[in-house]
Amino acid sequence: MDKLSGWYSPMADVSCLLSLWETRNETGTANTKRCREILTACLFTLCLENNEGNKRFLIGFQRRCHGKPQAFLTANPHLARRPVTELFTDEFGENGDIDVILVPDFGPEGLSDREIHQCQILGYLGRKNPGPYDLVTFVEEKKLRYSPPDNDLRLIINIEQKAEFDPGLLSAYLRGRKPSCPYSQVFLLGQVGDNEDRYWLC
Repeated sequence: MDKLSGWYSPMADVSCLLSLWETRNETGTANTKRCREILTACLFTLCLENNEGNKRFLIGFQRRCHGKPQAFLTANPHLARRPVTELFTDEFGENGDIDVILVPDFGPEGLSDREIHQCQILGYLGRKNPGPYDLVTFVEEKKLRYSPPDNDLRLIINIEQKAEFDPGLLSAYLRGRKPSCPYSQVFLLGQVGDNEDRYWLC
């Protein structure tokens, strides 16, 4: 099956999604799971774009499907007219283990012919004793005790509560884990620095 089969959302760029998220944040309605996932996807994409120079990505989520997955918008042009604001509704979910995909903004004319980054999002939030060791335990319990359907799935872990974290500790754990980590790549996303100097690091 085509990797994009079942994706029923307008592909959106980071600036568009962040603008819509900021509007909801200002009105106090940005704390839903969907809004948090969109913010995580945007922040991760910004880090990715910064690391890869001139490369730009489009972000896509899935719609909850009942029965046969609906075709991607490139096969159904009328879907492209659906507003990006629909990404913030509860009608969008996940098909299998994939929460979000990133597709290069430029490339072959058909989106399905471009390199596709399949990602799963995990929020580190609401932990009573947050810290580096608790993070390792959390990731093991939530995401490592099963095998994703293929070896092309990336895990994005967003530190959503104030906590010290040590990327090196998690990295060492994943490298030495038996059986090996089921994800092709694991990214840790969080804020570092003090007060006004805080910035996002992935």
